[in-house]
Amino acid sequence: MGLCSGHYAQSRKSRELRDLIAQATGLSDRERVEWYRDHRSTVSTSGCWEVTSTGPNGYRQVNTSNGKMRLLHVLSFEAFCGPTLGFPVHHRCAKPACFNPDHLQLVTQRENVAEMLERNAYIKRIEELEERVHHLEGLLSRFQGTEAIT
Repeated sequence: MGLCSGHYAQSRKSRELRDLIAQATGLSDRERVEWYRDHRSTVSTSGCWEVTSTGPNGYRQVNTSNGKMRLLHVLSFEAFCGPTLGFPVHHRCAKPACFNPDHLQLVTQRENVAEMLERNAYIKRIEELEERVHHLEGLLSRFQGTEAIT
């Protein structure tokens, strides 16, 4: 068919032929992160570089220049900021798809878990309040026009 193996695989899956992900092309890890920023992400109004395709947990794994798989946000931090020294890379913006190095920081595992638990508790509280508002809106619509709420 005159296609390389990557494009042939895309055509077999009936996909539109697109640029292949930068792998085995001699790109440094920093150039690879920049390639993802320029070709496989959107930039939000808050400055997040959000990769357009992620795994089920919201993170993206990519091949590094040495052929190993790494999380894109970790690779981004290392390429722009330096080694992680075994510390977790935390998203200040709380968006797993974001790999903007300005939104990433090193934290201890304890700090990372504490922030996640706090955020989950906050999200749960918001859901509870939204349920109460929905319930009160239902009550209001039943009483609206029929009797005054005191």
